[in-house]
Amino acid sequence: MNYARKNYLTSRFTACSRRCSSQIMEYFMIEFHIVSYNERSVRINDLFKLRKITFKDRLNWDVICINDFECDEYDNENATYLIGVKDNSIICSNRFIPMSKPNMIENTFSLCFDDISMPIKNQIESSRFFVDKKRVSKIKNKDLICTLHFIAMMSYGIMHSYRGIYTLVSHPMLKILQRSGWKIDVIKKGKAPDKDEYIYIVFMPTTELHKQPLIERIDERIQMSDLYKWPLSFKLTTMEH
Repeated sequence: MNYARKNYLTSRFTACSRRCSSQIMEYFMIEFHIVSYNERSVRINDLFKLRKITFKDRLNWDVICINDFECDEYDNENATYLIGVKDNSIICSNRFIPMSKPNMIENTFSLCFDDISMPIKNQIESSRFFVDKKRVSKIKNKDLICTLHFIAMMSYGIMHSYRGIYTLVSHPMLKILQRSGWKIDVIKKGKAPDKDEYIYIVFMPTTELHKQPLIERIDERIQMSDLYKWPLSFKLTTMEH
């Protein structure tokens, strides 16, 4: 082997070795917890602060904010919160309320739709869904966060024998749900109050059959815990370069 050829192969090997050594497998955990309104804690306070940042500051919704907290009349003893946590910080959440209790669809937004009567047996409403953009900005594979959250929502519904979840969504959120693989049903379409845009009442079935397509979208980067043992935990792996 001539000298030039030997130097070329040596430099190629060195460059490859550096690239391989610079690839570090990173692991981080995302856990989903169930918290009731009555568990007033630092975590609940943080949740209400994040809701203010999301719904008032970023989306400019007409919501009630007091002392940097966003909360309304549905934040009461009937409410349960599903929260996703990374490094002890909330990154996403939604609120559950039994359809047999006062809820946003049948009360706050009833005038946006005709014939708003909804089934109440074994059904729940989801509202105030959000993913905090700032806290997930440095997470690789952050597109998976919504999918993981949807899986956690279904696990909660199945565990409590709910047939499904009703929610009120904007057109962009409707598209996110449809792209996730969750086979949802659009029940009604109406006009948002004071805005020239449509909103939708959506039914999201909570069965093992409906959950499976979402699980299949999660590749080998995700390791799942028992999906009925709370908190649910997901171990994500990424390659850092």
